[in-house]
Amino acid sequence: HYLDRGHAFWVAGQEEGAIIGTVALECFPALPGAPGAALIREETVRLAGCDCALERLYVHPQARRQGAGRMLVQTVLDEARRRGCRHLEIWSDQRFLAAHRLYASFGAVTIAERICHDPDHSPEWGLLLSL
Repeated sequence: HYLDRGHAFWVAGQEEGAIIGTVALECFPALPGAPGAALIREETVRLAGCDCALERLYVHPQARRQGAGRMLVQTVLDEARRRGCRHLEIWSDQRFLAAHRLYASFGAVTIAERICHDPDHSPEWGLLLSL
């Protein structure tokens, strides 16, 4: 899905071949407005000024707190910068406190909140990370 649309997707694995995590980078034309503001785009709250998004960060529970998540986020940031992106949006379920601390350690700041269009209608934080 991501690769077919010109985005990027990575899988982290252990030496034995077990998959322990994933992450994706989605790139798009910059959303209107100044970074640091929220806007409604196609009936969804988005972060103004963003031209890319971190997506699908998952780390297997047994592999957490060992650096895999940090490595995956760094990979996305490096690729976004390589592509000339300037502002990254991250939407994260409000329950994922460890993920929010990880994003904050890279400089992400919480800008907005929304209800996800998933079956649980999960509340999410919108974080902005300037590249």
